[in-house]
Amino acid sequence: LNLDGIYVDVGSHHGNHSIYFDKFCNSDKVISIEGNPFNFEYLKLNINQNNCKNILYNTIVSDKKDETLTMKYNMHNTGMSRVISSKLESSNINEHIINNTTNTLDNLLINEENISLIKLDIENYEYNALLGAKNIISKHKPVIVIELHKDNPYYNEIKTFLSKNNY
Repeated sequence: LNLDGIYVDVGSHHGNHSIYFDKFCNSDKVISIEGNPFNFEYLKLNINQNNCKNILYNTIVSDKKDETLTMKYNMHNTGMSRVISSKLESSNINEHIINNTTNTLDNLLINEENISLIKLDIENYEYNALLGAKNIISKHKPVIVIELHKDNPYYNEIKTFLSKNNY
């Protein structure tokens, strides 16, 4: 899209999009955010090995700050890390449980200027992230790249939110 400015990669996983944004796009800065501490270690490693200057945050992007949430992830596909409602949710032998705290994009990006792109791929937690980014979206009108499937429990709410914000 040849966008200048800041690119925000929410759900960075191991850094595929973050590295691409840094190396092949017109980004002035890339902010990479990964909620799963296990994945975050690989993200840091990949960012360093690719000589990227990304700013890294290990937090769950949400609509609330400083809440402790539980995530579940499968060792066969750690890219599907997801916030769960209870540690008692059914799991199989390959699934692991991990906790982390939340923050909002409005808080994390409060001092940033020219935010031009936000990518959200956080396994059905995108709506919470959007709610915590109302001010950033209103102020900067960034391109929003979002993973959104019809089986997302907030599918209609996300579409309504985006429509109300002229997306």
